[in-house]
Amino acid sequence: MQWTLLGVWAALFLGRHQLHQNQTPIHPLSPIKILRALARTLLAVRDRATAAPPLRDLLLQSLRSDESTRASPKTSRNYPRKKQYTPASKPHLTTATATQIRLTQPLLK
Repeated sequence: MQWTLLGVWAALFLGRHQLHQNQTPIHPLSPIKILRALARTLLAVRDRATAAPPLRDLLLQSLRSDESTRASPKTSRNYPRKKQYTPASKPHLTTATATQIRLTQPLLK
């Protein structure tokens, strides 16, 4: 697990360094986009593909999306609906019929 954390840290450092060299603000850096850019580049190298964009270009695109222009809220206020609490009422008791009493007699012995 320590090697995994070290790898993630190195990937974030590489992305931050690339954004700093391009004089892009590093505040909205997206870690998942950096990891996806690295994975895409590594897969392109593995497959010996030449169509993949350079890692530098992918890292420069790894900023969080700006959601300040959202027209509607992300959450739905209608679902899931909360269960309406209803307090317990008085129990409905009925007297046992003769057939019910007769059926329970063997259980009582």
